[in-house]
Amino acid sequence: MLTEQGTYSVRRNQLYTRSAQNTDEPLFNGQLLLELTRRKLLLQTPIWQPELQIFEQLEYERLPAVKK
Repeated sequence: MLTEQGTYSVRRNQLYTRSAQNTDEPLFNGQLLLELTRRKLLLQTPIWQPELQIFEQLEYERLPAVKK
């Protein structure tokens, strides 16, 4: 499982991140932000030429905290 900490912002459907390791830079360059909720992030990017209308979608989901 990968984890990441930082501050995120969205400008013109582009996701940006700020953490101790980097400054305000695009995290998912060229990907369209389709859905953003408290628990879900859905990104879409064209595969090959955009005019072919073939896309890849990536879905990130926040999992509930594990009680110890």
